[in-house]
Amino acid sequence: MDITSGRSIGYPLLNALNRDGIAIYEAERHAEAEFRTRGPLQLSLDRPWYERMRDGYLDHLAAERETPVLDLDVIEAKLRALTDRIGRVRDHRPAFADALAADRDVLDLVSFNLMLAVQACTDIASHLIADEGWPPAKDLADAFHRLHEHGVIAEETSQALVRATGLRNIVAHIDAQADPELVFRVATSGLEDLERFSREVAGWVQEQGRR
Repeated sequence: MDITSGRSIGYPLLNALNRDGIAIYEAERHAEAEFRTRGPLQLSLDRPWYERMRDGYLDHLAAERETPVLDLDVIEAKLRALTDRIGRVRDHRPAFADALAADRDVLDLVSFNLMLAVQACTDIASHLIADEGWPPAKDLADAFHRLHEHGVIAEETSQALVRATGLRNIVAHIDAQADPELVFRVATSGLEDLERFSREVAGWVQEQGRR
């Protein structure tokens, strides 16, 4: 038997625990209540990209496709959406982190667009994994590692996107712990990571088209 934190498990296990799990011990007070609240939120957020990868892999096995078929229109649309969200963050971010802490509306606006930018990256990852027929990733971090394993993105980019998913989850859960300093850091230096992801994916897709 393995023991793992309920805050860091992948979609398949989270789905099974949410459906069939029974709490027999709480390491922290109200841990089960928090899990029962956050679990469905996390599942609703992650279900589309996981099921897309799962279904793509099963279709690949059933059809025994030798040549994967990329949906270029979808990938290009997601890349445009990513570029748009990055631009919105740049347009609305203040010059200093203190300004984010002082203005909740601006903090929410910048955080929300960052979340959607990272979400665009996760959508792109899941579409590539599904279209290529690669085994589905168990969580977002695994999805970006999978892209690195297949030469789509560099290891540095993969690690950066793994870190960015933490902010995405905080914002998506409307967590009061969203740190203005963290949001500001991602809204400044972190945008370069998102842009590098976009360039590397676009370059890989273009290279596949030449083959």
